[in-house]
Amino acid sequence: MGRLKILRIREIPVMVDYGWIAFFCLVTWLFLWSFPASSESLILRIIAAILGSLLFFASILLHELAHTFVAKREGIAVDEILLHPFGGLSVMSKEPDSPKQEFRIAIAGPLMSLMLSLTFLLLLLPAKVFDNLILMSTFAFLFFCNLFIALFNLLPGLPLDGGRILKAILWRNGKSPDTAVNLASRVGQFIALSVVFAGIAFSLIRRDVLAGLWISLVGVFLWIPATSFIKRQNHDQVSIAQLVKRSMILSPDMLVAEFLNKILPLTSQLVFPVGEGGRLHGVFSLRDLRALAESQWAGKKIRDLMRIVNVDYFISVDSSISEAGKRMKRNGLDIVVVLDKEGKIIGILDHLPDKL
Repeated sequence: MGRLKILRIREIPVMVDYGWIAFFCLVTWLFLWSFPASSESLILRIIAAILGSLLFFASILLHELAHTFVAKREGIAVDEILLHPFGGLSVMSKEPDSPKQEFRIAIAGPLMSLMLSLTFLLLLLPAKVFDNLILMSTFAFLFFCNLFIALFNLLPGLPLDGGRILKAILWRNGKSPDTAVNLASRVGQFIALSVVFAGIAFSLIRRDVLAGLWISLVGVFLWIPATSFIKRQNHDQVSIAQLVKRSMILSPDMLVAEFLNKILPLTSQLVFPVGEGGRLHGVFSLRDLRALAESQWAGKKIRDLMRIVNVDYFISVDSSISEAGKRMKRNGLDIVVVLDKEGKIIGILDHLPDKL
């Protein structure tokens, strides 16, 4: 589904998928439906419903920002925040290095939601004093929503925050990170199935098909990432050493014309490591070359057109397949250069197990 950037907070882009727009309209309708019809004019009720929806999604954003700020304090960069119809997601550049980091980052979101629920509960008092039915309905709705978000996220199964807390506890008590993820994901699958069946039961008992369908969709949404965590672990049982391919290493001082005449006809490879003495200097891509006019190639060396090396272009042979996949996605080339323990080039990785 397509995504749209709505703002940037401390250099972190906040994205929404297009399904979020439909969900925003649904939440606005729920606010409008909760207001007493006799309280104010229809126009004022619509305006209040829109403002209530904005506060609701601001609450979700603050939940994710709590994760983000704690992650940054722990030295983990956050690539983006994504808002979707079922909540939000903070996309971190890497996994936490310790159970303490995992716990602190995970608990931050539910704590923020609990604080917000308490805030809206306190705001109910002046609303009651002034006997403003719209404000009372809005703050009550936001109180229950934030309380639900906090408590639901504390359920101990991935991908929920409670699943990350469970992972941290298991990790802290001697389980390996992989084992902890596997167990938390299995619990997450159980929770997901329970939510799906709860939605079906709700439809049958309350005869509210729409609400029951929505509950079941939440369960499906939980099932997909929980299962993905388990599949990713299965992929990580395959080592990078098993998948690495040998690659020609280009000298940074090689002329582009020499590469085109002598090297390119001998291979179907599209991306090449650039280095000397086994050390990686950069990455040369035919895609980048083709983006230039041929007149710009004259007299150019490989070093003039290569991409300067950064962490997303290489990976250690001892790293996990899932980490390699993340870097391949971030660098936009669908390839990473594989280095040995001494930092010397072994070859390239250009496919993952699920693409075999």
